[in-house]
Amino acid sequence: MQARHIGLDDGKKVLSVEVVTGSGERVVSTRAVMKQAPMAFVFTGQGSAAVNMDMDRYQESSVACEIWNRGDVTQHVRFLHPRDGAQEPEVHYGALWR
Repeated sequence: MQARHIGLDDGKKVLSVEVVTGSGERVVSTRAVMKQAPMAFVFTGQGSAAVNMDMDRYQESSVACEIWNRGDVTQHVRFLHPRDGAQEPEVHYGALWR
């Protein structure tokens, strides 16, 4: 069985669910809508940022790297990364980049 998060519907998580046999034959294919657990986003404030902050995760983790890069491209926003040696925070809107 494989369940993938494919979107949101009125704040609920939408999943694509498939059950496949060992030979690859699809047995069941459906979508499910699930209520999400409450969550909070907590930010420490702008004064806590530093040049090269968290770049070790970006360089060592292919998952962290892919998520950061995907966020930049899909949002059409380029955040000036700590890896760029930014001394001041900058955001550039409206252009795709890699």
